[in-house]
Amino acid sequence: MMDERVRSLNEFKNDLSTVSDESLRLELEQSYRIINALSSSYHDVYYANLDTGSMRSYRYSRITQEMFGRQFENGDFETNLYTYVRKAVHPDDQELFEPVLTRASIRKLFERQDSYSLKYRVVQNGEIHYCRYLMVKILGRPEEFVFAFQNRDREMMRESEKKNAMKRRMDIVMSMVKMYDNSLYVNVSSNRFLELKISPAIREMIDKSKSYDSQMENVVENAVHREYRAAMREFLNIHTLNERMGMKNVLTMEFKGRMTGWSEVYLIVGNRDADGLVEDVFVATRGINEEKLRQLLQQEQERRQNNQLTEALRLVNSANEAKKLFLQDLSQDVRFSLNDIRRLADMAREDLENPEALSGERVQQILSNVKQIGELTGVLQTMVDSALKKALEE
Repeated sequence: MMDERVRSLNEFKNDLSTVSDESLRLELEQSYRIINALSSSYHDVYYANLDTGSMRSYRYSRITQEMFGRQFENGDFETNLYTYVRKAVHPDDQELFEPVLTRASIRKLFERQDSYSLKYRVVQNGEIHYCRYLMVKILGRPEEFVFAFQNRDREMMRESEKKNAMKRRMDIVMSMVKMYDNSLYVNVSSNRFLELKISPAIREMIDKSKSYDSQMENVVENAVHREYRAAMREFLNIHTLNERMGMKNVLTMEFKGRMTGWSEVYLIVGNRDADGLVEDVFVATRGINEEKLRQLLQQEQERRQNNQLTEALRLVNSANEAKKLFLQDLSQDVRFSLNDIRRLADMAREDLENPEALSGERVQQILSNVKQIGELTGVLQTMVDSALKKALEE
């Protein structure tokens, strides 16, 4: 079965062949092209006659059929449009249709212009949808016009996304002004920039009428310490930004200024295109000299503490090793000397318990034993002193 829109448009085109006036026929052909274009982008397209008040459909959407059946395929224009407004249009937007609800008001409107449109909302199954209503006068036939309805939900979604993106950018801008010492907005494709907040020292180095690349090179050369210039040039390069940024939204880098001490620079994504590529970016810096000095001081203190702990551990290990060696020497070399001292002491105790049995030879032997005990004691003292000295040296 032929589509209703196609059949209606073919009927309209066939009517053109009956028009004998060449100029009028050309105007009607132009009207046909307009109607055909409307039918491709509007979900409902209708013809209406101001003299008779009749209307017929060129395109009749499934959604309209679900809401009104076949009512709007033809019939009286004023009655059908009033029914649509009363049943489908949001109550707060119904008054927007007042200029087009009657044939008399439409005649007055077409005296001043050839088309008229308005945006409104409809309520369907408890949900709000956004729509557009359009009226276009048919060329060469002042009593005839076409009106059409279009859903704007996707359009509103895109507008909402743009508003949200703009709000995010404005939030970023406000934070830049409050939080950072210097901030720029940079358009990646045009290589142009806009000053948001610039310190007096940096303002002397840049010319906002020139490209971002050339001005950043001047700033790097004059404001950044030579040890960080190469890294800063690479960081600020917007031609490699997408490759380095990926899907991240922020990149940061610390650097040292020639006169200002330590600072931190940020690249913050403002917006991406449909392919996810960065369209614009914010460049901002803030001084972190006090923070960096505290960090460096803390790192130095931690380094010293680690060195002290390492030295203390070395001393403990050395003492343990000396103790181990001393005990080994004591167990291996001194053990026999201690046994000799104990044996001589036992012999002397036995002799002292029986003094009458002592002979001159035995007394001489006891004296010799006492002398030997003294010598062994000296040997032990020498070994202890040597072990302690070794432990202290290590």
